[in-house]
Amino acid sequence: MAIDIIEVEINDLKMDLAKNCRANPNNEVIANYAELFTEEVEMPPLEAFLVGKEIWLVDGYHRCMGAMQAGKKKINVAIYEGDEKAALRTAVSANATHGLRRTNADKQQAVRMAFSDKEIRGYSANLVAKLCKVSQPTVAKVREEMKEEGVKFPKTTVGMDGKARRCSHEQPSEDDQDTPPSSGEAQSDMRGSQEESSEENAVQEVSDETAGESDLGDEPTGRTDESQGVSPEKNQEVTQEKISPSKIIADLKAENAALKSQIEDYEAKTIILNRTRENHLKDIEEKEKKIEALNDEIKRLEAKLAEAGFHPTPEASQTESNFAHAN
Repeated sequence: MAIDIIEVEINDLKMDLAKNCRANPNNEVIANYAELFTEEVEMPPLEAFLVGKEIWLVDGYHRCMGAMQAGKKKINVAIYEGDEKAALRTAVSANATHGLRRTNADKQQAVRMAFSDKEIRGYSANLVAKLCKVSQPTVAKVREEMKEEGVKFPKTTVGMDGKARRCSHEQPSEDDQDTPPSSGEAQSDMRGSQEESSEENAVQEVSDETAGESDLGDEPTGRTDESQGVSPEKNQEVTQEKISPSKIIADLKAENAALKSQIEDYEAKTIILNRTRENHLKDIEEKEKKIEALNDEIKRLEAKLAEAGFHPTPEASQTESNFAHAN
């Protein structure tokens, strides 16, 4: 859900991600959007992620370019909270169901952008297709092209169920394949197994006899572990003393990192809100100047009318009084 819909300076938007998810911009569509912005037609807000202190555009690149072509300096943007990965995952599926529909080249470019993330390269074709809202053959085609270009892909991928599987396009290497043993090796292995089994049985019999003697002579006692010279309880305390400090430090570092991340988010939100407040204050200041200019013009016209011997009617005086009271 969007944090807020605010008016943002177009120059403050980082547009690389939204731009690179298209194969090529459509100049005709940009011109049409520019005409709509010129005619002051209300347009849906763009979508962007607040990544640190930057505003990453993920949806609405053509509208943004149209606004710039129309001479607009500001534009309404729905701001979402997330990191680079969240922004990428949203951008690669943009315009799948609305706006300027994607061409096949656009869809392939979206998959390429998705595969720019190393983690997504480890997803199955089905999972990537769902993420980018494209077909599985499109994903397979782009993957093969990128492999030919030298991009490395893992031999196993994670599917929708979260399980890792060998890629269907990856063939097992010679080292992975089992080589059947020769007949001589097989017989040798059988003899070795029989000898090992006999030795194991003999050892097991001796072990059972020793365990029986131990069971007859031993009774439960509270003795310490004489081989180590400390009791189990004491040994546990020593282990805890060794582990506890490092674990505490690790926990504190993790908490510290989380707090720093929260502070950065709050600072970024504050910057956005302050920028919005400044924009509103500028608009108020401009409107107040216009009002002041209009009042001066009214006084000038009234003075001219008075010189000409014209006196305002009671209705005009009341209107002037109401206007002055409202301001």
